Amino acid sequence: MIRERLILFTRFPVAGRAKTRLIPCLGAKGAAQLQREMTEPVLARIWPLAQRRAVTLEVRFEGGSEADMRRWLGGGLRFASQGDGDLGARMHRASTEAFDAGSQAVVIIGADCPEVDAVRIQSAFQPLRAHRLVLGPARDGGYYLVGLSAATPELFAGIPWGTREVLTTLVARARSVGLDPFLLPEAADVDEPADLEVWEKARRESRRVSVIIPTLNEAAHLPMTIGRAAAGPSVELIVADGGSLDDTVCIAQAHGARVVIRATWINWLMKTRNQLRPPPSSAT
Repeated sequence: MIRERLILFTRFPVAGRAKTRLIPCLGAKGAAQLQREMTEPVLARIWPLAQRRAVTLEVRFEGGSEADMRRWLGGGLRFASQGDGDLGARMHRASTEAFDAGSQAVVIIGADCPEVDAVRIQSAFQPLRAHRLVLGPARDGGYYLVGLSAATPELFAGIPWGTREVLTTLVARARSVGLDPFLLPEAADVDEPADLEVWEKARRESRRVSVIIPTLNEAAHLPMTIGRAAAGPSVELIVADGGSLDDTVCIAQAHGARVVIRATWINWLMKTRNQLRPPPSSAT
């Protein structure tokens, strides 16, 4: 089995020192709160994958102390300071230490991309079996993910961090040292005031309620049931069908419901429950 490590870069949410580019818009306390609100969900989304794949999950932090981080995010995680230097130096340090500890594939993410989830992380680890470098392009010209299968110190030096040329420069640097990066789908991160719309959309979607309707030959009653279930805002309809022989499935699909057939829905329900299970807390 390939030894994998997933590293989350984040900052302890202290007012005036977190999400500083958003302070003019949100205020110091609001920007720090946003740092908190973005870090906790991404950790909850990636935790199930770390458990399922036996990935070592590490949080690299700035600001605060390891004790502060444990009180905030729980004691079941590995914590380490990002250390000194620019982002490139800190990423190089984190990846090199991971490889020195025996990791064979390392993925580094930040806490500012609401679209990062277990599926996207898994899509990053998989190509590292054949590629030395995986990049997740951000829509602002940067990146939201870097994956490596070997230490590459020359990759991160001299990159114009914080500009729209980050990804272009990183790709060019990679190719200059013989690496052809594997590119994941583009995603949006939240760094500037204009990006707050992305965060608000993610928050609305995260509040979506899933309504599961078990069915078996319910064509006569399903339209009314779906109508009542869909009356509230942000509702996701899931019809778990036990093998109907009438028009139940067609009616469900016509009303925009997601249909899961027979025993498959039980497996889906168990998987979803595991994915939503939060990481363990240090509280006793």
